[in-house]
Amino acid sequence: MKKPLILLTLCLPILISCSCSQTNKDKDREEKEADIPTQINIKVDELTEDKYKSVPSYIVARLREFTSYKAVTKGSTKATVVVIFPIDTEQSIDVTMIKGEEYSYLKNESHSSFVNTVHTAYFKGDQTYSKNNDGDYQLKPLSDYLKTYGTYPFDTAIEGYTITDEDIKSVTKLESAENHKFKIEFNTETCTNNVKIQMREFGGLDDYPSISKVEITVTLKNDWTPITYELESIYTAKKGMDSECHQKYTVTFSDINKNPEIPDLAKIKEKL
Repeated sequence: MKKPLILLTLCLPILISCSCSQTNKDKDREEKEADIPTQINIKVDELTEDKYKSVPSYIVARLREFTSYKAVTKGSTKATVVVIFPIDTEQSIDVTMIKGEEYSYLKNESHSSFVNTVHTAYFKGDQTYSKNNDGDYQLKPLSDYLKTYGTYPFDTAIEGYTITDEDIKSVTKLESAENHKFKIEFNTETCTNNVKIQMREFGGLDDYPSISKVEITVTLKNDWTPITYELESIYTAKKGMDSECHQKYTVTFSDINKNPEIPDLAKIKEKL
């Protein structure tokens, strides 16, 4: 899932989130549902090349089968802005997502020498309970949360990027000594609408960012269980001035069907 954009000193915006052109500033979140199979009847090593574009939907279908899992994201965004001369900055990406049997959880952190930001959210059914930094938690329907933030970790997207046929430009199988690897290249003209909503909301940007590249390399077990996502994206963001950004991060999955502990859940249950 995508990480937020933060304004640093000298008006340097850095995108730290997850992981789509949005031409209308007032446009509501675009709902796009991929054709996700309800049952997977094929192993990864049985997939023929003409079916490689099915890889994203099979991954989402597999994650939906799990009652619980944990996904931890680590990485950074590097940005360059020209103020008389180029200035390079870097901001960390640190995200924890937990899907539980009844409750789910997201903590999205960003840290640099200039700023420290945290978005925390709990999910149960169609209700959310979330806050930014040290603000107060807000209870709202999931539909309202999505209109504000664009994405959440447990929908039919991969890292916030939609995966319908038009969204996937290509899927290539890579050599791997063990398990299976595929590189997914996204169509940035169609797949990024919801991610852009999140970027603009977190960063207070002047407009939606312009995303020119999104690629995700997935490592999978033969039963489609994801082991890691390795994401790379390139985009331009504006807050006072343009900043060229290069984002790279890795998502690692663990604790599948082991009901991982959700922080502070006992305090939250009475709110949701």
